[in-house]
Amino acid sequence: MLAGTAARRRRRRRLRLLRTVLVIVAIVVLVVVATRGGGKGTGATPGVAARTSVPAPPTAAPTTAPLTALAVAHLPAVLPQAVSRADAVVQAGRLIVLGGLHGSSPGTSTPQVLTLDPSSGAAQVGASLAVATHDAAAVVLGGSVFVIGGGSASTISTVQEWTGAGARVVSHLPKPRSDIEGVVVDGHAYVIGGYDGSQPTPEVLETDDGITFHVAATLPVAVRYPAIAVVGSTIYVIGGQSVTGPAGDGPPINDVQAVNVADGSASVLSHVPGAVTEASAFTLRGAVFVAGGVRAGIVQKGVFRLDPASGTLTPVATLPEPRADAAVATAGDTAYLIGGESPARLASVVTLQPA
Repeated sequence: MLAGTAARRRRRRRLRLLRTVLVIVAIVVLVVVATRGGGKGTGATPGVAARTSVPAPPTAAPTTAPLTALAVAHLPAVLPQAVSRADAVVQAGRLIVLGGLHGSSPGTSTPQVLTLDPSSGAAQVGASLAVATHDAAAVVLGGSVFVIGGGSASTISTVQEWTGAGARVVSHLPKPRSDIEGVVVDGHAYVIGGYDGSQPTPEVLETDDGITFHVAATLPVAVRYPAIAVVGSTIYVIGGQSVTGPAGDGPPINDVQAVNVADGSASVLSHVPGAVTEASAFTLRGAVFVAGGVRAGIVQKGVFRLDPASGTLTPVATLPEPRADAAVATAGDTAYLIGGESPARLASVVTLQPA
């Protein structure tokens, strides 16, 4: 009897000892897990959502550093003949150069159309325009190139459609218009600046088909020969010649005008350090650049990045030679300045790319 009682007591002690050991092991396991979880931040097992988490530190929004330099080069080939005041567009990987002035000063309007290889500058003569013109606006809509207005023997109102196989007059502007620029924003083409031969034309015209036009905005300052660049829904109109004299021959201006095509507003946004006219403007990686032009009667060779809000010009490159009245086109990260005046007409093509 006594032996049986002692055996039961020993079994109870062993069970109590086993329970104590199990409790200690469980506590150790919990401490280790908690410690590792605190060190990792969330304690989450891969693929399993954690119940609690430690917020990650805020990450700064990515920024794009402004372009501080552009590489400038001549394309190997030159144009068949020197040309200025032409228009240029990019279509199907080619540079299309339309119209312009040929010959010695003051030159003669030409109907010639050239297609250029953007890698070499090698040119082929394409089907001619229906009407010779210079200082017109050229845009691409629906696969066709439209050449709008310009100067011939006088300022004209014709709108020509060029398809590669030929050209035809398809419409007319509300009134004649030359010394203008054209851009396309979200499938809508806009005609900016110029004069009608005697009066300024501050109305910004919009067209979706190259046939019908309506007023989308009005420039605060009427201007001829401006430089034009687009960022988002804003068209920047940089410098140009004011249209205040009896023949539309006022002095150059230093205004940076902004046309917001989303709401039809237009304002003078800022001023560049000096009046400039007949310059070329283009956009690369969201930044606006201004190249060449005429300041105080002297053709320029500087290239600047423009801060439209302040009018600040930051030098980023120098052209191989002074250049004004060049046709300008942009494809990808390359801007092309085609022909122009130095003051003699030029047959070279200059490329500008991020350096």
